[in-house]
Amino acid sequence: MAFGLFRSKGAEQTVVIEFRIGDSVHSIGTYPDTQRPKKQRSLHHDVDRCWVAPGQQVEVAGRTLRGPIYCGQDLAPVTDETWWVDVEPSLVNPSLAVAAPGTLASPPESFWSTGFEELTPEQRGVYLDWHAAGRRVGDLDPYYVRLFLWGVERRVLVDAQKHAEVSQELPEILAELTRMRDEASEHRALEHQIDELIQIIRVREFENLGTGIEPPRRVIGWSAPLELRIGLGAFAETGEKVSARWALAWVRTNPTVSLRTPAIRCEDEFDRLFAARFDAKYPDGLAIKPLKSKVSANYRPTSPGISGNIDYTTRFSDIVDSAQLAKPLGELVADCSDSLDSLSRLLGRKPDLRGSLEAIEVTPVELIANSDDEATAGFRALAERVSEETSTCIASEVFAASGMVVGVKIKKSDFTGPSRMLEKFGVGFEPDPRFDAHVPGADEELVLFRLPKDRINTPTNEFLLAAAYLHLAAGVAGSDGVIDDSEFERLHAAIREYGVTAESEVVRLGARLENYRRQPPAVAQLKARAKRLKSSERAAVLDSIVAIAFADGNVAPSEIAALTKIYEAFEVPPSELFAHLHATETTRDLGAPAAVGLGSPTGAGEIAPETTHDFKLNRSIIEQKARETEAASALLGEIFAEEEIEVSAKVGNGGCGRFGLDGPTTDFLDRMLTKPSWPRAELDQVALEIGVLLDGTLETINETAYDLADAPLWDGDDPIDVYPETIEEMNP
Repeated sequence: MAFGLFRSKGAEQTVVIEFRIGDSVHSIGTYPDTQRPKKQRSLHHDVDRCWVAPGQQVEVAGRTLRGPIYCGQDLAPVTDETWWVDVEPSLVNPSLAVAAPGTLASPPESFWSTGFEELTPEQRGVYLDWHAAGRRVGDLDPYYVRLFLWGVERRVLVDAQKHAEVSQELPEILAELTRMRDEASEHRALEHQIDELIQIIRVREFENLGTGIEPPRRVIGWSAPLELRIGLGAFAETGEKVSARWALAWVRTNPTVSLRTPAIRCEDEFDRLFAARFDAKYPDGLAIKPLKSKVSANYRPTSPGISGNIDYTTRFSDIVDSAQLAKPLGELVADCSDSLDSLSRLLGRKPDLRGSLEAIEVTPVELIANSDDEATAGFRALAERVSEETSTCIASEVFAASGMVVGVKIKKSDFTGPSRMLEKFGVGFEPDPRFDAHVPGADEELVLFRLPKDRINTPTNEFLLAAAYLHLAAGVAGSDGVIDDSEFERLHAAIREYGVTAESEVVRLGARLENYRRQPPAVAQLKARAKRLKSSERAAVLDSIVAIAFADGNVAPSEIAALTKIYEAFEVPPSELFAHLHATETTRDLGAPAAVGLGSPTGAGEIAPETTHDFKLNRSIIEQKARETEAASALLGEIFAEEEIEVSAKVGNGGCGRFGLDGPTTDFLDRMLTKPSWPRAELDQVALEIGVLLDGTLETINETAYDLADAPLWDGDDPIDVYPETIEEMNP
């Protein structure tokens, strides 16, 4: 916003007060002029007699003043239209009385005091002291700063039209103005005035530079910076595509862009994420087209010695507010803000956690993978071991990377943080308890593998079925001490036969199978869990396991021993095992493939034209049973987990619960609300029982609480305190 004062000519002089916002001018009112009439005096227009250029000095009233400044007597104002101005208002007249250095005085009472000559001797002393001390903006009333700016306006806007040497002075004048603008950040109107003056001075420079302009970094005032408008217009005119730096400049310096809290609180993270996603979406840059409207620069001098406006129209299109930029960049801003929302909320509650592993866990993956943060160095080193092939590490190395100290008995939750951190680097490990695997010991070997882009954080039913089958089948196949190539190939083929289609789940199960090959699993104690299976489900499992036992063409005594334990756990007499083995072997000898589908407990199939050792799962029947009941799917995963591991996916509230939360999250919320405070270990046990991840579920609940009630539902790390009053505010 800028204010202006104008006096009319004629018998009845009046004062018109106006203010300007952007390009709009608004009148406050017209008032009688009580200003004294102009004195009759002899004036001159020889600016060279009065101008002190940058780098030059002049002595006035015991002070040493440095340029740029006008100093002398009787220099006429630029125009006689400002009839009430006797002399150039910024001119320092050394013949006038000036108080001694250090004398204090209040600034002029009237904001339309017209210049140096109108000041009292004490006020002149204050002004000259400020000059001599280096013109620091924050040290003086803004009026005196504007008095100095009036002289600069005359030099760069008027004298520059007639004096070629002014162009040589501009770099130093601009440097001085830039310094003063930066110091005026607490005086917004003054800061805006100086910035507008800088921009009108540089408009031709910007036009000549075109796309070579340095993108602006901040916005001052109520309109987009001139260099942003000209730079983007130059991209449109030349056909050169907009880069990430210019796109981010549009976001940061365009006042029409409304930035949410994450973009402000997490400024550095937002800028890096925006640039990364812009480059990913527009690898060659964003193409824009020119428009008819042109970028124009308008400046209204504040000096009462200069009348009229300065208007300049460039040759470049004004596209800063065009939908060509607003739509794609606005969508990217929203996307990045959403991705940083969890981090922003965490830092809003606990600012000192910035850079910690807890903060990194909720930081978008693009900001982690290429980070050189010391907190992630251990995980980065583990990730670098994995190229196209899998690699291995010891479980204790994963804990060391996160700085964790685990107890003698390692819990499933101990792996949650490290697993999520490695995912930031595009790497997973198996066995991973988050995905229905057993809890590895500290000295157990893990298989590291590259994660595809279609990552799934919650196992699907198909994954659980296949994982259960692989665990049991690998236990049988490896009970003779080794899983040979043929057994491995058949086990791997079974992954897709069980309906697993997501590439990330196929890869993960493949890595788990690789781990089984290195360390064949022991057959778990099934006990009472097996009783919960229906007879058809038991038959399906037994069919598959017997088939895999025959995969290498031979059933070893150790494999028969393992099968015997399974049959006993399923409460099937061992005699039926041998009958089953005999029937399968007979079918193979006759040349028929062993069609071991869910509906074929004996494994009998049609006679094939050629003898083959392949077995084939009946996928349609598997899918039918998978659809029949999700509980059975979860139960299959539960059956083959180690004794101490709780099932990772149980059926709870169904697909949708309260406040838009899913069923398991709603179940967890209901349990959490039963107590005002929870030890973290107890709440983690609740999460295990329901089959959700503690940290992620807690974060989701608080995000929902903030959205609906603008307040947290829980806080703390250990214990975790619950705020039930927030629930009342969340209810509509």
